[in-house]
Amino acid sequence: EEAEALSKRNILITGGTVFASRIAAECLRAKGHHAFVPKRGTRPQSQGVTLLKCDRHHLGEALKNYDLDAALDISVYTEAEIADLKNALKEIPLTYIFVSFSAVYIPRNNPSAV
Repeated sequence: EEAEALSKRNILITGGTVFASRIAAECLRAKGHHAFVPKRGTRPQSQGVTLLKCDRHHLGEALKNYDLDAALDISVYTEAEIADLKNALKEIPLTYIFVSFSAVYIPRNNPSAV
């Protein structure tokens, strides 16, 4: 029982309400982990997943009351979004996992960067 409790993790999941991020949140929750999703609250939340009502660019206050073990960054479109999240998490010792989509976006201001 103690080993099982130790294997349960608190995981922050960006996105969390549609596509791959929603499935990830639901699967982790079904495995007994605690899934936390930072969202503005504009879309329905999956059952059993904790909504952190905030914007991913302003997470500092929303995260201060949670003991997170990992961040699964699925909903990313720009470098600035990654930087904002990593900055919000800089004081929290956790595992950061970035998941890239199958679609690759060419930067509008620098198409030759690809």
